[in-house]
Amino acid sequence: MEETEKDKELKKYKLTVEFFQEVLPAQNQNKLIQQATNFIVRKFKLNNALLTTKNTSYRYYSSKTDKTYKQIEDILRKQMQNTKTPITAKIKTDFMLKEIKEKEHLPDKATAYPLLAEKEITGYLFLYTEREPQNAEFIPEIIKELTKLIKQVTDYEKIKETSIIDPLTELYNRHYLTQNFETLLNKLKKEKKPISVMMFDIDDFKKYNDTYGHPEGDKILQKIAKTTKQTIKKGTAYRYGGEEFLIIMPTDSSTSKETAEQLRKKIKEENPLTISIGLATSLHSNIQGNKLIKEADKALYQAKKQGKNKTVQYIIVNENLIIDTEKI
Repeated sequence: MEETEKDKELKKYKLTVEFFQEVLPAQNQNKLIQQATNFIVRKFKLNNALLTTKNTSYRYYSSKTDKTYKQIEDILRKQMQNTKTPITAKIKTDFMLKEIKEKEHLPDKATAYPLLAEKEITGYLFLYTEREPQNAEFIPEIIKELTKLIKQVTDYEKIKETSIIDPLTELYNRHYLTQNFETLLNKLKKEKKPISVMMFDIDDFKKYNDTYGHPEGDKILQKIAKTTKQTIKKGTAYRYGGEEFLIIMPTDSSTSKETAEQLRKKIKEENPLTISIGLATSLHSNIQGNKLIKEADKALYQAKKQGKNKTVQYIIVNENLIIDTEKI
């Protein structure tokens, strides 16, 4: 019995619903791309597929043949950049693929689709199969819905990033620290890792700003933030205030002191300004996040008081016993 238009519409609707059910739980673009590719390969009975966007890509099946696949994809991609329309090629016999070697082990057919948003290509879908994909006429509909989802997820990730990242230094901001500090502490406690908080402040930054202007001050902040990210191998850095930074590290007292001194010396070598550092390291697992920050702030105050360009460390033995390592 010949399939009617109504039957086709119903089949397309069911397929689209299945697609949404599979990919909507994805919480980020990487997961969305992966789940969408797996769905397309399974539902259309393909041998392999690659879904790629400006930010990420996922190949259904990776093997030693990837190099040959990439050569095919480069050629098809160049063709689509001009036409912005799907293109199909017989891998073993198509003239445009004649220069590619080692094709015998590949599927017979390659079909490539551009992902279009507002008439601009935002990604590509490459499908590989021995024969015409099952229900191939529904693939464009899935691609259309997928493109919308990718844009929505990308927009959401940008909004999320701007809400937690300081735009000047590209470090996490204080808002993100406030939201996640206790969660991070609990994670370190469960893993039975030591906890250190480093707080540092740029010495005489206000005077520098007043003398050379805010644009030059911004450059100093950016440069110091970059050095911090390069130096801190274990830990998460935040811009805590104007010229104040905070780092949470899963390191013991000696390692955190060594890291702090390395950062202090490196910043002194590379910049016209120095930093003062306050360190607080907890030796017990019941420490509260605000207590760690409070003690790191006190240590920073002492570093400033003792002449700046200095590291002062407090070790928190318990709530009532805090040791200044300078006095040991």
